[in-house]
Amino acid sequence: MDKKEFLEGLRQALAGEVNPKVIEDNVRYYDQYIGSRTFEEEERILQELGNPRLIAKTIIETEKATTEKKHTNGARESYGYHSTMEDEFRKQDGDNDNQTKIYTNLTLWQKILLILIIIVFLFVLFFVGRIMIGFLIAFAVPIILVLLVFALFKKRN
Repeated sequence: MDKKEFLEGLRQALAGEVNPKVIEDNVRYYDQYIGSRTFEEEERILQELGNPRLIAKTIIETEKATTEKKHTNGARESYGYHSTMEDEFRKQDGDNDNQTKIYTNLTLWQKILLILIIIVFLFVLFFVGRIMIGFLIAFAVPIILVLLVFALFKKRN
């Protein structure tokens, strides 16, 4: 079987089963996928792909499932389906799940890195705090004592 036979077999298997646009999209896809290759490469790819009727069956089933899903969603809307409180709780619960996944989907290395960053931040904060307290003791206390002495002498005069 060559590329032309494969594509024609796919087209025939899909004919009358799915929308013509779907047929053309899939034939175009497989035409590009097989491409213009040497006879040996084309033969190998066609063997890997297998029978075009099996591929067509998968495409048809996928299209049917997609169509049924669209009809089910459309029926909910067209028959006056209104979301219940239970549906709202499910939506909210799903939203919360997505928020927690941000933090729980971290790899081991990302978690270790995050912990190290927090530890470094705390050490920097601690040492900066110690330096600030050292400056206060070294400069503020003598300044306060000098001001107190001036205040005492000022009151005596």
